[in-house]
Amino acid sequence: MIKVIDNNYNNESNTLCVGTHNSIFHCDEVVAIAILSILNNDINVIRSRDLDFLKQNTDLLVDIGGDEFGHHQKTVK
Repeated sequence: MIKVIDNNYNNESNTLCVGTHNSIFHCDEVVAIAILSILNNDINVIRSRDLDFLKQNTDLLVDIGGDEFGHHQKTVK
């Protein structure tokens, strides 16, 4: 089962906790979470743009890169 939770989550169980950006769903994070749910039956998903919170409270991050949220990242020069 996949459970989407808010920023006030406290993971006291051994359930895998996955973080991703909030706002509009994109197919890449949906597919990533679906694949993870096949591999691990119970998953909690935190959707937030607070990167520090996500890093401290999740086991994995998907569709987040370069300390920026969003589907299209800035080009590194």
